[in-house]
Amino acid sequence: MNQEPDKRNRFRRWMCAIIWSCVVIPFVNGAHELDQQFAPPEAYLSGDPLPYFGSENPWNRRFFERDNPRRIGQPELLLIQEGRLEEAIAMCHDILAGDGGEVESHLLLAVALGLQSRIEEAEISLRTALDRGLPPERVLVGPRSLLEPLSETSIFKDILTSSNGLLHGPMLGAVTDRSARFWVRTWSESEIEIRVSVDSHFKETDAVGTARTSSGNDHTAVVEIDGLNPGTTYRYQMLIDGRPISSQPEWRFRTFPTKESDEVVRIAFGGGAMYYPPNERIWDTIRLRDPDAFLILGDNVYIDIPESVGAFHDYTYYQRQSRPEFRRLVAGTPIYAIWDDHDAGIDDVFLGPYPDKPAWKLEHFELFRRNWNNPSYGAEPEWPAVWFKMRIGAVECFLLDGRYYRENPFRPNPSMLGPVQKQWLLDGLRESTAVFKLIVSPVAWADDAKVRDETGPNGEVLYATDTWAGFKEERGEIFDFLAKHAISGVMLLSADRHRTDLRRIGRPNGYPLYDLMSSWLTNPKGTDSSGDPLWEYFDKPAFAVLTFDSSGSDPVMSIEVANIEGVPVLNKDIHLSELRNK
Repeated sequence: MNQEPDKRNRFRRWMCAIIWSCVVIPFVNGAHELDQQFAPPEAYLSGDPLPYFGSENPWNRRFFERDNPRRIGQPELLLIQEGRLEEAIAMCHDILAGDGGEVESHLLLAVALGLQSRIEEAEISLRTALDRGLPPERVLVGPRSLLEPLSETSIFKDILTSSNGLLHGPMLGAVTDRSARFWVRTWSESEIEIRVSVDSHFKETDAVGTARTSSGNDHTAVVEIDGLNPGTTYRYQMLIDGRPISSQPEWRFRTFPTKESDEVVRIAFGGGAMYYPPNERIWDTIRLRDPDAFLILGDNVYIDIPESVGAFHDYTYYQRQSRPEFRRLVAGTPIYAIWDDHDAGIDDVFLGPYPDKPAWKLEHFELFRRNWNNPSYGAEPEWPAVWFKMRIGAVECFLLDGRYYRENPFRPNPSMLGPVQKQWLLDGLRESTAVFKLIVSPVAWADDAKVRDETGPNGEVLYATDTWAGFKEERGEIFDFLAKHAISGVMLLSADRHRTDLRRIGRPNGYPLYDLMSSWLTNPKGTDSSGDPLWEYFDKPAFAVLTFDSSGSDPVMSIEVANIEGVPVLNKDIHLSELRNK
């Protein structure tokens, strides 16, 4: 059978995709001539000139090139995965020659040498990594396929012998006034038991929950405990296969107050958390603020490999989950996570309206789910995603997924949320009895949060379409709904840009909405000012803490922004009377 015509047809489709992405699309639907889109050939469906998924930035691996800001460990690992072991070894030596203290390159040098059966050299590199602070769990967690050649070495066996079987976690999440869930990852498939008690000496156990970790779920499990009392501090213990796991300091958590309570509530949040060891200490800074919950709003890890999930994707999560600072935070502070472009796919990605394509989209969702501990995920099983809501006393949070169903922004009236999520949000806002309602987005609500460097043909200011500025109709529908139904107490939270700022969005038919954005947790550097905020901070990594006091006649939300050193850099009060239609 002659396959040449089929090859030519595939080549023509591929060339058409390139032409549409880089030349034609800028002039479709009134898009500015400087706009571009990038997508692989499979993103173009028959008869449609626009890709159903893609990005406004190049669809490539530019983030892992040496002339870009350095991704810790990822460039070396990509070379290893591609079988380019000599290049990986050379890169590790080159990095270590410039900074002999970089632990990650010692680890990956050991991996590459092990795959070449140079076991003695690999052991030396691995021991150096451990001596310089590599958590021993990293050796066991892997990725296991890459570290398998070292599994018979004495150093690996010593680590395994001294391990209690717990590799990552516990991570607290999905807390309510009556229940809590605990996420863990273990070395082998194991029975997990969580016991909780109000008594620090555990003379009596108030509740017990069990689950089993499985290799099919990357040796993770979630244990649920219910039957608890509202607003109560509990200690908890963990047993793995019947063996108690010691913890220093002791593990504890607090259940949420009831919906009717006017107890003070403290919620911290932030985004932009590329793995960068010098800034990982921010997790301890957040923990010392003792929030009731921490919301992490996307770019929680930086993956940027939009393809089937493999060792690289797992490795990127393992880096963060092994950090002792992060583990201390998540063991006692409930964590609620949504994603953004860098952990959902690639920079500025739109993933399209379908629940099951591209094929790797569902894999990335499952990767996210097995590494976090949220109360729910979209409207499963038909509409999987990472949107959900949670309530703490007088505060209800609606956390949005801005990527899974995001449509091509150059289509007429594109949707960021998709119809199912949008209806869920509107219904939830209308039915909410909370005093304060937080609508939490992975990208900025205000147009001027991301002003483009270029101007329009008549000198007008242009806004990036990756934020809500590219989805004005849908944003307007949400804002109009708030006005129509006189929904009070709404505050907008967002992330994406690597700074913290506060903006005020005026509305012709309702009270002004505040958009508080904070998205520089651990990234190596921040982003510059944009537009005209009420206030901004981009000197150092930072996070925000919102304190809600609903006990008075005019309930108040107090905003505090603190930097990585724990120094407050902004304090502002917003009263409920400011968040009502006049």
